[in-house]
Parts: sequence; C-alpha cells; structure tokens
Amino acid sequence: MSKPDMKGWTPEQIKAYEEAAAALAAEESAIAEASARQEREAASPEALAEKLREQAAAAREARARAARDAADDAAYRKACKEHGERRVARTRTVEGSVIQRAMTRQEHEEFSDRIAGLESEADILKVARAATLDTVVHPPRPRMLEILERYPRLWVHLYAARDELITGVEEAARGKG
Repeated sequence: MSKPDMKGWTPEQIKAYEEAAAALAAEESAIAEASARQEREAASPEALAEKLREQAAAAREARARAARDAADDAAYRKACKEHGERRVARTRTVEGSVIQRAMTRQEHEEFSDRIAGLESEADILKVARAATLDTVVHPPRPRMLEILERYPRLWVHLYAARDELITGVEEAARGKG
C-alpha cells in the first residue's frame, strides 16, 4: 500500500495513520503466519491419516446406507406382494423406511372397540400406539422401538400413514378407490 500525500496533515493525524497502518500490517502478518501453519498442519502425516480415516468412515456409512435402502426396498416390495400395493404405506426417515400394512377389518373394529371405552388420553394413546405398531412390517419391532425412542415425533407420521391406509381401504370397500 502506497503512502498518501500527507501535506497539510497535523502531527496527530499522521501518527493515527501510521498506527493504523502498523496494526493492519501486523494483522496481515498474523493471517499469513496462520495460513502457513494451517497448510503445514494439513500436510502433516497425522492430518493426512485423519483425512483418510474420515473418508473410510464416510465410505462405510454410504455402503451401510445403500444396504439399508436395498433392504427397505425389498421389504416394501414384499409387503406390497403380501398385502396389496394400495394397502401398504412407506414412511421415510433418517433411519431408513418404515413399512406399514393396513389394519384388517377385524383389527380396526377391535381398535375402535378398545378406545371407545377409554376416557384418559394417555390410555387412548397407549392403545393407538400398540395398534399402530402392530401394522409395522419393517423394520423388525426391536429396531422400530429403538427408532421411536430416538425420534418420538415419528409417531405422528405413522398415525397419518395408518389413517390414510384405513381411509383407502374403506373407500375401496365402498367402490370409490
């Protein structure tokens, strides 16, 4: 940076300018040193090894995700084959897909009868959760319980899928679907 023409400046203005210029030069020097240090650290054997470990972990995660997605797809196809495509719902989550089948007419009637006599919201919720969980065909129940423990708001989506399946089955029975 070139020095400006300081004719007509007071000694205080010159001093303030020189202090600011020195502070700027010190900051630029510190930035250059930090950048050089980061480059050295990034090229160190330890940093390169860590980068490779991170890449290997990412590759393992990608492979596991692909295997999980393939298993989810196979479970969905199997459920569609067993229950009919319009009687199966798929809810995608960060943990993979949850595959649900529609309730049978008997299950739906039993569910309705069980909640009809209940007054406590907690009791109704307990029955609704059990009935909904019974419709999950994938993942296996222990895994599903782990997922629900980690993501309790997933229940909302499972209820919605269950209700959508019930509505679809009822409409199909009336000849609308």
